Amino acid sequence: MILHFNPDHRTNRRRDNLAIDALRLENLIRSNTETLCRHFFPTGKRVNGQWRVAASPRVDRKKNKPGSLAIHLEGNFRGCWRDWSTGEHGTFIRLVMSRQNLSFPDAARAISACLGISIEPPLYELG
Repeated sequence: MILHFNPDHRTNRRRDNLAIDALRLENLIRSNTETLCRHFFPTGKRVNGQWRVAASPRVDRKKNKPGSLAIHLEGNFRGCWRDWSTGEHGTFIRLVMSRQNLSFPDAARAISACLGISIEPPLYELG
């Protein structure tokens, strides 16, 4: 078996991830969860401290009921989500990645663009 190793591939990936201040991103998501929910999931609505989104369009009597996807807007789990129909759960960034089919850096940049705030770490000049 022959394995090919491209050292530049790993280095380039690492540089992309370092271009994002993950702690700042997490704080922005926690501070602006409802704004982000309104932007990325406009069909949802606020119900008891959660943003509820239907997983699929509803018909008949269930049309006005909250959906199975719940994103916490308050408390210790602010920014975390759970889909009650599938049992899946995770962080807001992972939800945006899966629903929008984006990589981590692209999802992070989409979130920062929505808020109009940069998540790029500051560049310091040496000298």
